[in-house]
Amino acid sequence: NLNLPRAQSDVLLFLHSFCANGLTCFPSLQALQTRSGGKYKIKRISQILQELKWKGWITITRKGPLKGNE
Repeated sequence: NLNLPRAQSDVLLFLHSFCANGLTCFPSLQALQTRSGGKYKIKRISQILQELKWKGWITITRKGPLKGNE
């Protein structure tokens, strides 16, 4: 039991499933949504990732150019 709300626990487990070395992974939001079976929308996954970051469960490192809303 991670003592996290269900959505946060789910996304943390989805992230872990992408980690080859157990520590680092770089899945896209789309890949996380696909891994969730469509249970969570991309916007919600993004919010959950921020919540996990604020709680100290993950560190977010941006890779590649940042894209704003088009």
